[in-house]
Amino acid sequence: MARGLKAAGVIDPHAVVSDGSAATDLRRQLMHARRPVRLAISRLERIADEGVDRTILHTVDVCPLIDVVVTLSGRTLFRHRTDLDPVHDLIDGNVLRHTPDDVRELAEKAGIGLRPGEAESLHTATGGLPALTGIALAVAGSLPAIPRRQRLLADRLRDAIAAHVETTLLSAPAAVTHRSFLTKVATAHVLTTTTAQFLDNESDAPQVLETLENAGILDYSDTEYGDTWILPPAGRNVLLARQSARGLHTQARLTLLAHHYLTRGEPANALRCASEADQWALAASIIDTHRATLVGTDLALLGRVLRAVPDRILATRPRTNAAKELVALLSGAPARGAHIDPPDIPSPPSTHPELWLATHQAMTLRFSGHYDKAADMALGLRRAAIEVLAEPAPDLGDRVPFLRMQWALTHQLAGQFPRAVSELRAAYRLGEALGQDYIARNAAGNAALSWALAGETARAHEWLEVEKRHAAADAWADGLTRIGGLVARTLTALDIGDTTQAGTVLEELGTLPPVVELWPFLLYARCRHAIAVHNPSVGLVALSEFASERSRVNGEFVRSLVDASELEVHLALGDGRRAMKLAKTVACTYPWDTVATARAYLLTGRPRTAIAVCHEYDWLASPYARSNADALVIEAVASLQTGKSRVAHRAWARACEIAHRTGCVSPLSGVPPASVSALTTDTGISFPAEHAPPHYPSEIHFPELTDRERAVLNGLHHGLTAGEIADALLLATPTVKSHLRTLYGKLGVHTRGDAVAAARSLGYFDEDSTERLPALPDLTAFPRPRAGEGTPPTPTSGRRARRLG
Repeated sequence: MARGLKAAGVIDPHAVVSDGSAATDLRRQLMHARRPVRLAISRLERIADEGVDRTILHTVDVCPLIDVVVTLSGRTLFRHRTDLDPVHDLIDGNVLRHTPDDVRELAEKAGIGLRPGEAESLHTATGGLPALTGIALAVAGSLPAIPRRQRLLADRLRDAIAAHVETTLLSAPAAVTHRSFLTKVATAHVLTTTTAQFLDNESDAPQVLETLENAGILDYSDTEYGDTWILPPAGRNVLLARQSARGLHTQARLTLLAHHYLTRGEPANALRCASEADQWALAASIIDTHRATLVGTDLALLGRVLRAVPDRILATRPRTNAAKELVALLSGAPARGAHIDPPDIPSPPSTHPELWLATHQAMTLRFSGHYDKAADMALGLRRAAIEVLAEPAPDLGDRVPFLRMQWALTHQLAGQFPRAVSELRAAYRLGEALGQDYIARNAAGNAALSWALAGETARAHEWLEVEKRHAAADAWADGLTRIGGLVARTLTALDIGDTTQAGTVLEELGTLPPVVELWPFLLYARCRHAIAVHNPSVGLVALSEFASERSRVNGEFVRSLVDASELEVHLALGDGRRAMKLAKTVACTYPWDTVATARAYLLTGRPRTAIAVCHEYDWLASPYARSNADALVIEAVASLQTGKSRVAHRAWARACEIAHRTGCVSPLSGVPPASVSALTTDTGISFPAEHAPPHYPSEIHFPELTDRERAVLNGLHHGLTAGEIADALLLATPTVKSHLRTLYGKLGVHTRGDAVAAARSLGYFDEDSTERLPALPDLTAFPRPRAGEGTPPTPTSGRRARRLG
């Protein structure tokens, strides 16, 4: 090796070899390497040196330009892998497996044309093992494009993989020695020493498992079940075929193993065995008893099995059918919504199955956007549950935390935060007590979201710290349950003015799952962040991304949150027309739409209306600190503009008090900086941060025109003179000229051309604008008088004149 490194110019070619060992001498030379070098050592465990791992680690530590890549099987070397320094990367074999995208890319490079779905089929058949992927692509490339190609590909692929497994993996000396053991334990998808002993009580399972691991036949991993080993799927399939040849009934063994897993409290493994054995009644029973646990730990498995359960089984098991519908909803299937008509569930429910099914119906309503109706139902269920849950319920199992979590989500999406927080607290305690980390994590994250939306950053951070104590769920379930905590982190970061942290947290969301139940909160957070980083157009993109969800909304709270988000984005863009159009339609029944509407009136030059809007909401009975501070700051600025200094100072002082208690400084960015400076100077009181970058224009020009002024403006748009407009509107020409002077003043212009240009910039002539100008009457109905004919008589009917205007 030293000679090769010298020839490559990595080490000094004139270096003299010392009298020490070859490894010591090589290490000394590498310490003075001239350029980076990477050494690759394959199957290190085959080297007959017990200290070879320590030698490699020492070499890497003392030679700064050296990287060493090692492949090995078993755990005889580098036993304390978790204690390695961060500079050492540990790559599990699973990371090196190919994905369906990898299969497609390899096929393209090899010039092999795959039909739609074939890459996924090849990946499933090979388990992603690189060696088998090459064989699978060779088989696919050899087949012609014929109608029977899919069936032919499956048959030839099975034979090719089986032949390769027989001649390589199962022909290894260790596999030959322990062939009987491998054949018996292949029944299990995942092996532990207990499972192996159950399937083959004649062997020394721990010793054999370690031997097969060291030989590279079994893959080891440390899971929630302890030490586990997995046989590659291709090898397992071959061994299952051997079972039949040896007189072992695979289905019977799978069923027996399923019951064994149930006694050990492993419902996911039990469900996997029952479904593979086609024991659908047993599979349905497992789902009915353990669905709450399976949703959090193995949602993908639960979905696959439920899709395979025959209709004849579902017809006799309403709870299993309800679970199938639930998983379908979580996968993005459309909800039946308000059309649910349960014929066999009394109200209120009086038994445990009825309680579960009724909760499922409330969830379906929630998924379909009927938030208020779902919340009313959840409240009734909570009251009924006090009596139902008082009875012994062996069949209810571990589902109570799941029920409480669903009731909490329903109340949260209906804006009933006191009830939601109460249920979330109960769900957290029960989930923690029963070891359901996904429930505890989900409840803590959503509790943090409730407090973050209220602007109580300290309380939100308390729950976020609690959330960290619980492990993430199954990848599919975690995609659903982590959103509440991430949105809470975003909102709290925005409240304290840390836009960088808020952006980082939003990026953690990555690709969203098919269903995002908390989409209103996510939309609100994205719009706030877009405004805070002075890129409000991104908020418009977020609004468009959730267009389908917005169209289904049937709940006041969610509608108010969405309207407030859209209104704030339009204000940040300086689009006064769209902002005021929306401001005139919102109900101002919640704090965020009240604040957004008040801000719209303030920034468009209507401070008195802004003050009136702020007073429409009962802030004394509200727990929403940030929105209260926002409203107080808006009121203070508006009062200052209208000359009410004492009122302005009082509102400012109260806003500062809330800000110092919560640490929330974002309200400063919602009003003109000059007003903030004036209030701070006048009162001697300031926010925790005296300065914050403004998120909105200091003034948004949007004049409100009367109907008559809009009609006159339309005449200008059509190129009519003052006299022609007067004829069309049945007005005197001096009256039209008076309207023109007022119109010019509101638009800030001096000529008719400038007036039309200003109106166009404000959107008065947009096709989609509700501010479009009224059509003028047909001028041919009132022709101009000819010379000598005099003036046409003025209609005496005021009703006609009003209609024409």
